Amino acid sequence: MLVCLRFPFGDEEIAAIREAAAAVLEWHHLVAIGERHRVFGLLLRGLASAKVRPPDDVSAIMQNAASKQARQAMMLALETMRLGRIFYDAGLQAVFLKGAALTALAFNDASLRHSKDVDLWVPPSQVAAAVKILQTAGYEPEDPHTISPEHQDVWLRYGKAMDWRRTGTNIFLELHWRLTDLPLLRGELQPAALQQVEIAPGSSVTTLGGDALLAYLCVHGASHGWGRLKWLADVYVLLPHNDPAAVMATYHRVKDLDAGRSVGQALLLCHDLLSLDLGTLQQELQKDATLQYLRKSALRLLSGGGETREVDAQPFGSTSVYLSRFLLGSGTRAVLSELRTWTYRPDEIVESRLPRPLFFLFPIVRVGSWLASRAKHRGRTAPQATK
Repeated sequence: MLVCLRFPFGDEEIAAIREAAAAVLEWHHLVAIGERHRVFGLLLRGLASAKVRPPDDVSAIMQNAASKQARQAMMLALETMRLGRIFYDAGLQAVFLKGAALTALAFNDASLRHSKDVDLWVPPSQVAAAVKILQTAGYEPEDPHTISPEHQDVWLRYGKAMDWRRTGTNIFLELHWRLTDLPLLRGELQPAALQQVEIAPGSSVTTLGGDALLAYLCVHGASHGWGRLKWLADVYVLLPHNDPAAVMATYHRVKDLDAGRSVGQALLLCHDLLSLDLGTLQQELQKDATLQYLRKSALRLLSGGGETREVDAQPFGSTSVYLSRFLLGSGTRAVLSELRTWTYRPDEIVESRLPRPLFFLFPIVRVGSWLASRAKHRGRTAPQATK
């Protein structure tokens, strides 16, 4: 699986894929890994490039999964273009994160990257206008509380995004006013951090550009503990390969964009799993004991103890993610900011039904419910659907 994520494929990667495939005995387990990490497109392309054919029954499963992934990606690409036109005509700034924009920019092939929804960022001052546009465009909020007059300010203050669904379809959207809920990448998006990407001939949308995109992908992956290989594959394809000096220069530029330790963590994981040559940067990163902990934590969550288990199904998997988030920034201010994010969850604040004057008591409710949930489920998160 890992060698098939080293896209684009040169002679070295194709030889590595053939060698690795020759040793595969449990092809159905490979299918399970592909499903768990959402990387069927790259897996199938890697095998095809190396002219490796799995057993017929496994090949059929992979083809069906990759075709489903491609259809979903195309549907979301069309929706991204539609929304881009609507927001442009309304005179509102709309920045599309990941999704179809990243696929076009990094892979140039909708069949290679899994997408589950549309991620759309607008400035905080334009959230109310964006809500009206989405409603007009056929969307409804997954949780009506997010746009209710009595609770919308709670979401804007403590949250980073609202979940929406286009009525009568399986198209989901996240409306962001913050790039992340971590105490990182908190500044406003400047024009220099943005670029236009053509999703289809004659149809372009705005997305993050260059170092800003790489910083966001690193922070996003780190915020989830790097629980899926697809997030690491997104970072890898944007990095310079076979040029350690260029990798080091990229690291220092991106780190300075308020991305914390997430960039170093991503590079170490790309080195460990995808054979990225870090040169002397490897020794520099290994001197940071905190980075070493983050590296080991991510590797443990990715491997799932040798099983294809989601992070929240692993004993204390979600807890490991929470703990690692506190270590991505530096200094007391970053820790306190993350602690505030962890304790003041907007959905749980609303569900708690605490009167506004008593919101300051919510951390007590939050910590108590979190401990009770972990005890009930033996260190695992309560079972929930995975989007």
